[in-house]
Amino acid sequence: MAAIITASGAVAAGAFQLLKPTAKGSHTSSIGAVSDSSVGSLSNSIDGPVTDSMLAVGANITQTFSRTVHNHYTEPAHDESSFSSKVESRPTIAEMMDDLNTERKPYEWTKVHENYIGLPVCWPVTLHGVYPPPTYLRTHNWSVRLHSIHNDMYAVNLDLDLEKYPRLKVADRGDRAWVEGQIKSTSSYEVYLEDGAILTLE
Repeated sequence: MAAIITASGAVAAGAFQLLKPTAKGSHTSSIGAVSDSSVGSLSNSIDGPVTDSMLAVGANITQTFSRTVHNHYTEPAHDESSFSSKVESRPTIAEMMDDLNTERKPYEWTKVHENYIGLPVCWPVTLHGVYPPPTYLRTHNWSVRLHSIHNDMYAVNLDLDLEKYPRLKVADRGDRAWVEGQIKSTSSYEVYLEDGAILTLE
């Protein structure tokens, strides 16, 4: 009977020691292995602040852990700023042609065309055709014919070096584009641009 009482006293004393708060200056953990049902095993070493802990027990317990860094890589978006950011200049091709085809006296009609020479333009168009230069011109520039997206009766013509515009070699008729340049001449349904005009395919 005395042995039982002595053993019970030892168990109680041991439990009291476990519940006794750790001294303020001590940080040694008495925790050993955690059961399989737990999230993992805790380290007995005290290395990092408690804010970095994925699991903490008590106010002063810390443990080490390895952070997992997830790097996410995505393909860069296709930059269409050179196409989508352009703004159609005024007058548009349609507005210009409406003005050029307004009924006028013969002399006035010849003069109205001169009003547009040298005018800088930026118009949305579609590709219609690409034509090689005549052999006698001895030039590398090909003739490019474009149509207004508002009315395909109206055309814009310019000369381009295909080596600088390789996409023109595979582009389809009807592909959208922007054309920028200065007007060299006009007729009732066509506009011709000066050398140096720029074509931007979609």
